[in-house]
Amino acid sequence: MLLSLGTAGVLFAGLLAGPASAAAAQGPARGTVQSAAPGAVTQKTASHTVAAPAVKVAVGKVKASPARHSGGCPATVDFSAVIAAKGTGTVKYRWVRGDGSRGSVKTIKVRGATTRKTVVRDRQSFDWNVSGWQAIEIVGRKGLSRKAYFNVSCSGGEPVVYDRTHPLPPAPDPTGKPSPGPTDRPQEPVRAAASVTATPAAYTGPCPATGQPVRFDALIQVDRVPARVAYQWIDSADGAGPVQYLDFAAADARSRTVSLTHPVKTTATGWKSVDIISPAGSVDSLRANYSVTCADPAPEQKITPAAAVDKPSYTGTCPVALTFTGTITVTKVPVKVKYQWRDSQGGVGPEQELEFTGTPGGKPVTPHTMTVRYDDEVPTVKGAGTLRILSPAAEPDVAQAAFTVTCTGGTTPPPAVVTASDIKVEPSSYTGPCPGSYGVAHTVSAKITVTKPMTVKYQWISHQGPWPGPDSVFSVTFTEPGSKTVSNTFGSGPNGYKGTKRLKIVDPAGGGETADASFNTVCVNPDVTASDMKVDPAHYTGPCKTPADVERSVSAKIKVTKPMAVKYRWIDQQGRPWFSSGPFSTTFHSAGSKTVANGFKSVATARGSVRLEVVEPAGVPVTEAAEFSTVCVNPSVSGVSKQRTDENEECGPGRSAEFALSAKLAVADGPASVGYRWYRRSNETGNRWTLISGGTASFTGTGKQEKTITGTYGTRRSESGYFKVELTEPYEGSAQTGFLVTCQSRHDR
Repeated sequence: MLLSLGTAGVLFAGLLAGPASAAAAQGPARGTVQSAAPGAVTQKTASHTVAAPAVKVAVGKVKASPARHSGGCPATVDFSAVIAAKGTGTVKYRWVRGDGSRGSVKTIKVRGATTRKTVVRDRQSFDWNVSGWQAIEIVGRKGLSRKAYFNVSCSGGEPVVYDRTHPLPPAPDPTGKPSPGPTDRPQEPVRAAASVTATPAAYTGPCPATGQPVRFDALIQVDRVPARVAYQWIDSADGAGPVQYLDFAAADARSRTVSLTHPVKTTATGWKSVDIISPAGSVDSLRANYSVTCADPAPEQKITPAAAVDKPSYTGTCPVALTFTGTITVTKVPVKVKYQWRDSQGGVGPEQELEFTGTPGGKPVTPHTMTVRYDDEVPTVKGAGTLRILSPAAEPDVAQAAFTVTCTGGTTPPPAVVTASDIKVEPSSYTGPCPGSYGVAHTVSAKITVTKPMTVKYQWISHQGPWPGPDSVFSVTFTEPGSKTVSNTFGSGPNGYKGTKRLKIVDPAGGGETADASFNTVCVNPDVTASDMKVDPAHYTGPCKTPADVERSVSAKIKVTKPMAVKYRWIDQQGRPWFSSGPFSTTFHSAGSKTVANGFKSVATARGSVRLEVVEPAGVPVTEAAEFSTVCVNPSVSGVSKQRTDENEECGPGRSAEFALSAKLAVADGPASVGYRWYRRSNETGNRWTLISGGTASFTGTGKQEKTITGTYGTRRSESGYFKVELTEPYEGSAQTGFLVTCQSRHDR
């Protein structure tokens, strides 16, 4: 019922201007300055701002049409209300729905003493059983208008959907045969159908300032041409859009696609559908749901080394030992960082590795020591210890700790009886074929000089430590003072080799060591190439207890220039066989390319990468890495509860019993989105589960997370039964609680 504007003045004073202004709204004194409540309309004068004359507002005739629907779905429910306003100003309002959602804020401008009545409308489409209500809210004020209740009961099985996969059948001609094109014979009225898809249906990532665009494509079909279709878009927040028309000429196809772009600037969920206004008897589309989760992009990896020395400035007796310490900090995990110490006196530490898991941050590296000895000719020594990142690539990749040592005394060491020099590796640089498993042969040599007859024990040191092994010590005997050249050989292997070699005197002690001699061998086999590495699925989010439950396949392309057999294997980021695979073999009977693939399961790591390595023939570069990740969501629902939210001692006609439903939804990992639906089963549903409402919960973090999911239900009849919340596919899980409500109505007498 629409209130009279005499009553509406009190309504505005109570709801729109606040309790303090209620009396003033009925007759304010001329010239009195009124306080404007938050959101109230104001007007400016030449000297100051005063409250605008009170706008009297009343809301009535809130209706749902049809209030009850039983039959085929999707079904469309139209909502309308009359807002009567008198005065000068702006009235802001919006539709509020029983499922907790709200429409967008809209405005009505009024001016003058004449009452302006405005019919406001909303339209919603449903493809499942649902009961609810809608009402008008005057923005900024407490309370709602009278609620318009509705009930949709879908029958006849699943909703009829006509889309590209299942097109609308052509209308039969008067003879009973299908008529795909135009005809002059009398025919049945044109029938139309619509279907809508959202792209992307779910998005998680950074949202631009202009909004993440979600495109809705509506396929509109007719069963014969020519035809004219009147349709309108329905939005979950804004209701019905303007009526639009689509004309099909006699020579046109029976389907056409219309599109709409909806930019989303914040995390949100919603839907759009299309209703066919005419011709009558057409099939409306189902809802096209979308979900946008705005999240900051993952930080880029940054690896930062830091170095320090315990005696940055030292004055005293020598020899003195200096100890260098350091840390490596990363911004992204997991990652393995290789590093090495070097000092200004030629000392080189072994290659070492730090593994970072859990959370980003810093870790200490193994310390490095060096000794500064006394030299009366050079009493002050300046230098530095350098901590270098070897892999992954970092910028900067070194950190230095400088020192200054001033020796005030000590014993000058006697001249060395053994020295090592002239270290070299031949060839030091090579690019080309590397035949066989040994590859290219290299020779490392150095010169040892003695000042008296002796046997010298020495050791070769590579960038990876003592070579060929930790206990490999060689010897050379001098029968007189002089020099000798010692050497050893090693192969590059089929895949190339890069590093350093040096010679260290083991006995007698203090004989020193040479500098490093570097080498680099790049093996190239022009007859075979490997590329296009892929993992499927590359990124999986869904049901699984552990990452080992997800089956994957890997594939890559191998190309040859002549007939041959190729052996290959799959390797992980550390170069190890991926899940103990291979080697596998494929035979080419002529020049060309093949895509090779293998299936794997029980990969226990949640994240990693895979590459293809050609084992034979040798010298084929490995492919680029294909990364994969797994998010085992494992959702569970528990703690279902209900709470009466109405203030009615008894429910019945005009006084419904309102329930607020809630439950705990937890996931084992994320980010992920989990859908759920609320059901009820009672004496009113014939003891069958009936849908109340549904929704989607978005989890943006990683690891275990929990959210509260909610729903609402209202009834004016006595009812006893159960509420249940159930997870939607692909997930499983449910929980329920009982309820009982007694109402006084004709139904209960």
